[in-house]
Amino acid sequence: MSITRRHLLQVFAGSLAAAACKRKLPDRCQVIADLPTDDAKLRSTLGYQEQTPFPDKTCETCTQYVQPSVKDGCGSCKLMKGSVHPLGYCKSFALKT
Repeated sequence: MSITRRHLLQVFAGSLAAAACKRKLPDRCQVIADLPTDDAKLRSTLGYQEQTPFPDKTCETCTQYVQPSVKDGCGSCKLMKGSVHPLGYCKSFALKT
């Protein structure tokens, strides 16, 4: 199988189009300064992180995740208060079925 210049250009153009269509996620969601101490401690106990260390386990794929009301915003969680990043993670992750 030979790779032609035309094929390479098609792949490159497809990659550019995919990158342009990729949704823009918020840089940060976690704002816990206004949370009561107990709620902030719960987030810590659950090990919440805004960026998951496990690519296959993100908040947006968890059953506890509540979708944001705006398209590209921060969501929330049924287990803890405060905003939650779609690409975040905590110890209570449970994959949506």
